[in-house]
Amino acid sequence: SIAPTTMTRELLASEQARARAFAESLSVRRVELRAYLTDFRARHGKIAMLGAGHLACTWIHLLGLAEFIEFLADDNPHKQNLFLPGARLPIRGSSSLITENIKLCLLAVSPEAEPKVIARNREFVERGGRIASIFPASRNALVIENAA
Repeated sequence: SIAPTTMTRELLASEQARARAFAESLSVRRVELRAYLTDFRARHGKIAMLGAGHLACTWIHLLGLAEFIEFLADDNPHKQNLFLPGARLPIRGSSSLITENIKLCLLAVSPEAEPKVIARNREFVERGGRIASIFPASRNALVIENAA
C-alpha cells in the first residue's frame, strides 16, 4: 500500500500558484496558436492532427482549436470512421495525411513515441508535409514565430 503524504501549507500554496500560472498561460497560448494556425492555413494549406486519443481531445478542447483541424489521423482501426468527441472531427488512417494534401500535422502522441510515429510517416514528410508536436518541451515542438 502507498503511504499517505502530508501536504504542508507551503506545498499547497506552491501547487495552487502553479495551477494559477498554468490557467493564465492558456489564454496567451490560445491566442498565439489561433493566430499561427490561421496564418499557416492561409499561406500553406490544410492542418490535421496525428493521434486521436485523450491528448489530442484535451488539447483541441482546452485551447478551442477544432475549427483549424481537418481531421485526426490514427492507425488504430477501432478509432477510424468515428469522430472526436465534442468536436465531430473525423478520424481517418494516417495515409489520409497524403491523400488529403495535409501540409501541417500536429502530433498528439507522447513525446517518447514521437520518433517512432514520425518514422512511420516518413513519406508524408518526404512529400513536403511538416510534423510538429503539440508539446512545447518536445524536440519536435511546434515553434510559433514571433510569439509573445
